[in-house]
Amino acid sequence: MNLSPDIYSLIYYMVLVFVVLLIFIDANTELFSKYKKSFKYFQYSFVLFCILLVGFRPIGEYGFFDTGMYTGMFNYAKNNHEIERVKDIGFDYMMLFTSYFLNYRSFFILCSFISFSILFYTSRIINYKNWFLFFLASCCSLYFFDYQVYTIRQGIGSAFVILAFVIDKKYIKYPLLVLSILFHKSLLLPVGAYLICDFIYNRTLFYVFMWIISIPVSYFSGHWWEFFFAKFLGDDGRTIYLTSFSTDVNWLARSGFRIDILIFNLFFVLVGAYYIWVQKINNKIYTTIFNTYLICNILIVLIIRANNIHRFAYLAWFLIPVLLFYPLLNNKDIKYKLISKVLVILCTFLIFYKIIKL
Repeated sequence: MNLSPDIYSLIYYMVLVFVVLLIFIDANTELFSKYKKSFKYFQYSFVLFCILLVGFRPIGEYGFFDTGMYTGMFNYAKNNHEIERVKDIGFDYMMLFTSYFLNYRSFFILCSFISFSILFYTSRIINYKNWFLFFLASCCSLYFFDYQVYTIRQGIGSAFVILAFVIDKKYIKYPLLVLSILFHKSLLLPVGAYLICDFIYNRTLFYVFMWIISIPVSYFSGHWWEFFFAKFLGDDGRTIYLTSFSTDVNWLARSGFRIDILIFNLFFVLVGAYYIWVQKINNKIYTTIFNTYLICNILIVLIIRANNIHRFAYLAWFLIPVLLFYPLLNNKDIKYKLISKVLVILCTFLIFYKIIKL
């Protein structure tokens, strides 16, 4: 029996809620203190569950929306031994190479394996012992699941970006950044922002000020910025996401200026500012990532009227698990109870958001 995409998504979110609640209970009762080995196996089982659930998701006409496109691209490569249309060279040539010995289902499983394996490795870098907490936090982030089952290229590419951001070795970091762009060109934005912070200017106060200034600039300039960036991008098919505007009658979108997105972004700007200026987090990796988030958000604010703004917002939002949890996990004495509470809040927001979108 083929399950619908809605059922698959429901399974993912139900399991996610269950695991987050287990972590919360364990943090407050030490439920698994006597079963540490079993709990470790449970963590690895959850990783395997994610890989298999995403890899075996419904595809084709009655599957997740973009899977039909990816299936067609893969079958064309397999039958013709060439790429139908080169858009993102890294992903496209990986598809061409694997088409010689895989079928389309195996290809989706491979993509899922790559994405979750990168996340697993990134989590181990952030905190080797408590890696599962960051892994789970990433799974709870707003559009994480969507970018595993819909826009696969961007999902894998963003995983490479986060790994590159948290890794110290520069001879690994920069090739990973290049690889991420080869998987999806949109990642030029966070990668470019990161390089600006890493090599040119990395003062948080300046970027916070520029983010604040961008709000009235965007509000009073109307759609000018959307058309400006659309012209800058030229004939790229993705410009349609910039030049189509919201017709939603919802009060949040009536004027076209998305106050809901602005408030959402503001919360994480305040979180980063709190860690850096109140908690005095003096960590170059975190500061650079937060400043990268701010630069990406400046662009998001400027084009906030675009109907498909979430596709651009993801280029900053995929960093949210790092903004929230990196300072909490990047030390020897982690506050397990606090982290479990933040996980519950993050997961609750995710479920609430999915419900109101139904």
